[in-house]
Amino acid sequence: MQNRVRGALAAVAAVAGMTAGQAAVAGPALEADKAFAALSRAAGAPAAFAAFAAESVRMFVPGGPLQGRAAMNDSFRGLPTGTTLDWVPAEEQLGAAGDHGFTWGRWVRRVPATTDLPARCTTGTYLTVWARQPDGQWKFTADIGQPDTKADPVQCPPAG
Repeated sequence: MQNRVRGALAAVAAVAGMTAGQAAVAGPALEADKAFAALSRAAGAPAAFAAFAAESVRMFVPGGPLQGRAAMNDSFRGLPTGTTLDWVPAEEQLGAAGDHGFTWGRWVRRVPATTDLPARCTTGTYLTVWARQPDGQWKFTADIGQPDTKADPVQCPPAG
């Protein structure tokens, strides 16, 4: 699993003209991702995704990619009340021009118990592609999360 994620990161880096070791400690994409995660904790994932997604965003989800902010927003409908999504960005890499890049890190989704199902927890790794917008804000243009193979719903770890 980690080799697949590393391979995906290397491929994105190669396409964007980046090399390994160009990680920024606190660059603009990493700061945007941290603010994105903080908003998800404060206001919920749907609000955070709506605030930080580019209009033409692509979300890579089971069943095929979603394209556009409206499709992304619709994907949150039907989640059980109280579902949370939290993540901790681990690294940023920027292209040579400094206006595009990606972040990756670890995520945790917690779904509360319902009358039909026990509480569930899923953990994984994500990669988010960022672009500086004409107004200077950073928005994400693509997002993909890879769940870990198995998570114990009782022993759900923090995102970091």
